[in-house]
Amino acid sequence: MKLAALIEAASEEIGIKPSEAKTRARFMREHGFLRSGGRGKGAADMQPDDLAALLIGLNSFSEPTGAGYALRDTLRARFDYCEWFSHAGFDARLSEPEGGQSAKSQWSTAPLSSIFGSVLEINNPIWCLAKILHSFAQDPTTTKPLSLANNADESGLSWSFRFSEMVSANEMRARYVEFSGDETDGWYFAESNRKTWWMIKADFLLLEDQQDRRDRVSTIHEKAITSLVKMCAGQWEDTFD
Repeated sequence: MKLAALIEAASEEIGIKPSEAKTRARFMREHGFLRSGGRGKGAADMQPDDLAALLIGLNSFSEPTGAGYALRDTLRARFDYCEWFSHAGFDARLSEPEGGQSAKSQWSTAPLSSIFGSVLEINNPIWCLAKILHSFAQDPTTTKPLSLANNADESGLSWSFRFSEMVSANEMRARYVEFSGDETDGWYFAESNRKTWWMIKADFLLLEDQQDRRDRVSTIHEKAITSLVKMCAGQWEDTFD
């Protein structure tokens, strides 16, 4: 899908004015977050990282002309913490920030699979979301994006991604041990090889005083995200690195 068509589809799916979506996308492209080159049939096909950047930029709190700078803020964010629970009723949280401060710990990449662990270590929310979108496009029976949220208060900005993954409790525990090196917290996980849906939430945080001191949240939900992925995925490669 070309950028012009994606902007039109995204404005409809997300529910923002086409004129605003076009302005935001123009400034995102000027800042290098969207592929450019050629016109009409010669224009670049949008890839997972383009869609991820567009979603985050369209969902930002900035003025439309500030969308490029809003995406630059994501590059200064750091992976903060991860939480998850299974629909079978197990839950856990790790690396939660202490006193509101970003706390990167030895567990910071658990319990995501190795590929997501590596992505989180890059500290790039756009890249992380792009990997989730690409995984869903490749196999929607194992990965589903649920939502992305931009949050803001007087102390900073955060970006939260929720997605579901079909894995067993034993697999999740193995991931935890792989990234934490700690085998003592097995009580988080029941012994089971039966695969169920787990909801995983990864948060990125930028601690920086905000001029607008209101608590704000803006969310794009599953239906809009999955619809846009399905529109774009036909031009995506089997691998995304």
